[in-house]
Amino acid sequence: MVLCYSRMIYAEFTTAQTMEHFLACHQNAFDAFGGVPGKIMIDNLKSAVISHRFGQQPVFNPVYADFARHYGFEIRACGVRKPHEKGRVENAVGYVKNSFLAGLNLPDFRGVNQELRHWLATVANVRVHGEVKRKPVEMLTEEQPRLSGVPANPYDIGIVSPVRVSSQFRVAVDANKYSVPSRFAGMKLTLKTYPDRLCFYEEDRLVARHSRSYDKHQDYEDPDHVGELLTQRKAARDQKIVTAFLRLDSCAQTYLDELRDRRLNAKHHVQKNRRIKRNSRSRARGQGHARRLRV
Repeated sequence: MVLCYSRMIYAEFTTAQTMEHFLACHQNAFDAFGGVPGKIMIDNLKSAVISHRFGQQPVFNPVYADFARHYGFEIRACGVRKPHEKGRVENAVGYVKNSFLAGLNLPDFRGVNQELRHWLATVANVRVHGEVKRKPVEMLTEEQPRLSGVPANPYDIGIVSPVRVSSQFRVAVDANKYSVPSRFAGMKLTLKTYPDRLCFYEEDRLVARHSRSYDKHQDYEDPDHVGELLTQRKAARDQKIVTAFLRLDSCAQTYLDELRDRRLNAKHHVQKNRRIKRNSRSRARGQGHARRLRV
């Protein structure tokens, strides 16, 4: 993004071109410039312009149009087949390629934006611009009073989509799998996708959150989600033990109620009585077998 008067440049590298990245880059540019311009001339990319037939008015992406209303800027789509209308930003792209990227050797993508910010602050925006013959950073002080203030409440750039949870309480996003609490296995949830995070909702309630990964074929599991499954299984086992105990005798329910009234460990006593009962049955079967042998 380039401010037309000062020629101040904001640039950022991303790993995707989806709507949430597109809007996040706008927000970062506004923060870097210290304000929002009154008009933004945009290329005819689908994130901003759904259609723009030659000689007709453009149809803007409704999400981008809502974003523009929130920040108070007017969208201007470049004319069809009129590349000269975006010359300032096209020149800036070439400048970044030929000055910043040329000969750059970074082992990891995660460091590229930090290096880019340093280059913008120490090279691009402090050089004497070839056309205006002044430094962009100095001209920005003259341009900033004409920029609108950045709203205190940022636009929520999360992109909402319905998702289905697998039987293994996982949701697939960008060729990766992310866990949610096990009780949602097989259910539908709502996903809000941000450039840096993924948020899963049951209606309006947040049930899981993960840092977003741009690796491929990875499985990201929250230990708490597995712990919930283990708790559910343990509760089911305990209920099975109690049910089996109640079937032993008509007095079992009274016995169990008295244990709970006295705040004793009901599970421990139930298991102990079941073991005694099983041992008694085993001895009875053994004695019967012994009598048959004697006969």
